[in-house]
Amino acid sequence: MSQEQLEKTSDTVNYDLIRSRRRTLSIIVKANGQVVVRAPLRMSKINIDSFIDSKQRWLQKTLSQFGSKSDYKSQIQNQEESGYSCLFGEWLEAHTKKEIKQIEAEFEEQTLKLLDNALDLYSLNDTDLQLDIKFRNYKSRWGACKRVKRGAGKIPDKATLMFNKKLRYLPIELVNYVVIHETAHLFQPNHSVRFWDKVGEILPDYKELRKEMKGYNIL
Repeated sequence: MSQEQLEKTSDTVNYDLIRSRRRTLSIIVKANGQVVVRAPLRMSKINIDSFIDSKQRWLQKTLSQFGSKSDYKSQIQNQEESGYSCLFGEWLEAHTKKEIKQIEAEFEEQTLKLLDNALDLYSLNDTDLQLDIKFRNYKSRWGACKRVKRGAGKIPDKATLMFNKKLRYLPIELVNYVVIHETAHLFQPNHSVRFWDKVGEILPDYKELRKEMKGYNIL
């Protein structure tokens, strides 16, 4: 795969161009407003610019909305009404229920990979812990940990980790923070100093990530 930076399209939209062995063009707008176009290796710049030009109205509307995280609910609504679906803060074209389901499935698959990494970092993959994972639509929380009652610092025999499906609207580093947060609850059921110390073992910058989470006011 090769990547090149194009200065501007004919209508002054900056974007990154990523060429790869693919057959179709796609365009995404990341949560930070960055526009990324993915194109076949040999497709001409003229055809790529023509594709971008056909998306100008949507692009301008989308980019104008990304100035404030506090209005992220409106951004989400407008994007989805325009035929786009979000995966870790990146907007992908999804005009059918099947395409939306594929993106949702990709979110769950990638989140499970983050969880597997968290379990490995906490040396839990080789334990006898029976762990159930669920994805739910929650209105007031990003995740939860339900565990068999045992003393703080002791790993339960069974536990359930639950993640909000709305996490797919956030950048992947914030999803990883939630995964680490809930995994740390396997050791400490409350938000004590010991709990945050456990989070800090894996994420020394958790305070900054926690602060950034509050900027995405979509719950």
